[in-house]
Amino acid sequence: MADSSSSNIDDRFTERARQVLRTAQEEAKRLDDRYIGTEHLLVGLVHEDRGLASRVLRDMGVSFVQVRRVVEEASRRAGDVQRKGSMEGLSPRTKRVIESAVDEARKMNHQYIGTEHLLLGLIRGRQRPGHRCAQGNGYRPGPAAHADHAGHHAGARPAARRA
Repeated sequence: MADSSSSNIDDRFTERARQVLRTAQEEAKRLDDRYIGTEHLLVGLVHEDRGLASRVLRDMGVSFVQVRRVVEEASRRAGDVQRKGSMEGLSPRTKRVIESAVDEARKMNHQYIGTEHLLLGLIRGRQRPGHRCAQGNGYRPGPAAHADHAGHHAGARPAARRA
C-alpha cells in the first residue's frame, strides 16, 4: 500500500493501525471494490477491537455489524458503476484521511500513528462515505465533539506504542 517515499511514515504506524489498514483492504476485496475507501477504513477501525478508536466508536454506539451492513449496502448500490473491478489501492479520500492521521499524531507530539489518529483523520476530515457510515450508526457530530472525545483519549495516553 505504500511506496518508498512513505516508508518512514509506514514505520510509525502501530501494529493495530496496520491491522486496520489490512482489514480495510480485505473488506474492499471481499466486496470486489476497486478502491480502499473511507468506508472500508471505518470497518477496519471498528473491527480492531483492541484499539482506542474501536473503544471510542463503541462508546458512540457504532458497531461492527451495523457498519459492515451499511458498507455492504453502499457497495451493492454502486454495482458495476465505478467501484467494481480489480483493486487499484487507496482512494484519494482515504489517502487524505491517512495524511490527516499523520498530522494529528504530529500535533499531539506522538512518535507513532495509532488507530485513534486514523479515527481523528476520518472524523475531522469528514471524509465521505466513511463519515456517512459512522453517522448512520450512531455518530452525530457536534462542533468537533466526537473528534475531541477521541483526541482526549489519544492525548491522555503516554507516547508508548499501544494502539
